[in-house]
Amino acid sequence: VEKLTELLLELLLGSSFINSHVESLFKTCALKLMLRWPSVADKFIPMLEKVLIKEERASDKKRLNAMELLAGVQPLTFFQYNPEKCFPLNNVFDNAPAGSVIWERLA
Repeated sequence: VEKLTELLLELLLGSSFINSHVESLFKTCALKLMLRWPSVADKFIPMLEKVLIKEERASDKKRLNAMELLAGVQPLTFFQYNPEKCFPLNNVFDNAPAGSVIWERLA
C-alpha cells in the first residue's frame, strides 16, 4: 500500500504530463489509500506540505493537486496556525478555481 501510494504521488506531483482523466483517477486512488490507511498518510503528508511550501519550484497544477490531497486527508491543516507551516485559507482560495474539489472538501 505504501509503495503504491508513493508511486501515485510521484506521478501526480512529478514534472511529467498526465492525461486529465488519468490524473483524476490517480488522485482518487491516492486519496482513498491514504484515508483507508492513516499510517501511510502520515508518511506522505510532509511530502504534500513540502510541495506547498516550495512556491518557487512547484507549478500551479502540482500545488493544486497537493492542496486537494492534503484537504482530503487532513483538512484541519488549513485552519491551524503554525508559523513554520503556513498554509492560510486565503492562499487556498486564491489558488483553487471557484467550485473546484478543494473548495467542496474544505466546506
